[in-house]
Amino acid sequence: MNIPKYKTWQEQVQHSITSIDELSKYLPMSKKEKGELLKVTKKFPLRITPYFLSLINLNDKNDPLRLQVIPSTGELLEEKGEELVAWDKEACYAVKGIEHKYPDRVAFLVTRNCAGWCRHCVRKVMCEDVEGLHLTELSFEEIDKAIEYIRNNRIIWDILLTGGDLFMISDKKLEYILKKLREIEHVKIIRIATRTLTYLPQRVTPELIKMISKYQKEEYPLYIGTQFNHSGELTPEAKKACKMLSDAGFIIYNQAVLLKGVNDNAEILEELFKKLLCIKVRPYYLYHCMPVLGTKHLRTTVKKGVELMQKLQGRISGLAIPQYIIASKEGGKIPIPYRDIKFLDGKVEAVNYEGKKITYFE
Repeated sequence: MNIPKYKTWQEQVQHSITSIDELSKYLPMSKKEKGELLKVTKKFPLRITPYFLSLINLNDKNDPLRLQVIPSTGELLEEKGEELVAWDKEACYAVKGIEHKYPDRVAFLVTRNCAGWCRHCVRKVMCEDVEGLHLTELSFEEIDKAIEYIRNNRIIWDILLTGGDLFMISDKKLEYILKKLREIEHVKIIRIATRTLTYLPQRVTPELIKMISKYQKEEYPLYIGTQFNHSGELTPEAKKACKMLSDAGFIIYNQAVLLKGVNDNAEILEELFKKLLCIKVRPYYLYHCMPVLGTKHLRTTVKKGVELMQKLQGRISGLAIPQYIIASKEGGKIPIPYRDIKFLDGKVEAVNYEGKKITYFE
């Protein structure tokens, strides 16, 4: 069956594939495979926009876009003796919806909804045992309490609006949040986290741009953080959405995730990072896929990540190279060095991109 094409983002959301029965209309699968995938989606739900499904080679089980969104029995692999990260527990919150890990910035988790369920998501646990589209987002009263926390903590100057996906809430609620935050003088930086540029680029409309532009002012910038993991996601629709945002003056940065079978290859990462720069999207982080329940089949080793960064450094512009990051619930984000360095008396010994030992005299 051909995948229908829907022009508006509302139609894309309305017709998202959220069950194995729906998916089987487009993806060939045996009765046994269907039964196995039903077990997966009972634990970790499914959601794919028709737009993103149309980008996948459904006859290729190793398609890099497929691996990110279509359920796999690998998600049910047992992991013995490992410290699995359990994110999105209310114990993490300063008040409901606010994670305050770092002194001067907070993550403001407004919604649990997304345009698509990433099979590698760090907050995958928050989706367990929920069905389809009926996920929660903060009420206006809860938003007010979260904003009051920010207002009362003058050290906070940087807000990451996240979830879930911020562009999946209504324009009305998003504007309510932006307006309230811009009334707080000590909040200088607002970042909006969204993967709609990948899954639902139709969401970036002239109306949305016009609304959020009202809350970007001199020395009070608004940044857009997104996630492209493979150059196959950089379609004309995605590029158009990025152009609309950058033309309106927003700085876009990308936080890719290192995923086995998707982008754990220097050539694939090089192509992605170069193409991102060409559409004014700055490669910012390359996250190591975290040890979240249900992601074992997508994780590679940190050693492999370091090797990839070593291959990239020097071979492509520094502007195209993100920081390689591991993140822990307790310790936050930790940049991983990928070159050996020794500090000696009055000098430093380091290794360059060609593997040559260099002595630098201080």
